[in-house]
Amino acid sequence: MGRHQTEINDQGREYLEYNERLTKIRTLETTSEQRAFPPKQFAHANKESCPVEAYKEFDHHSPKEALHDDAPFYLSKNYSRQAG
Repeated sequence: MGRHQTEINDQGREYLEYNERLTKIRTLETTSEQRAFPPKQFAHANKESCPVEAYKEFDHHSPKEALHDDAPFYLSKNYSRQAG
């Protein structure tokens, strides 16, 4: 989805990778603006606090128009959710 994607490395560990895109501020014209490698966050055993599992849940609830590669990172408050 968009700028983030889940991958599995050579050791079989799942991770979330940030795929940076160009912005008005970050043009990548100079080498100082370029990252040596994309940032990654690896999954861990505790599913309740695992960032990869949290992202999958977030992705599952994202609107379809936010799922294409050039979509902005979508966050919105859910006003209809009941407490508890």
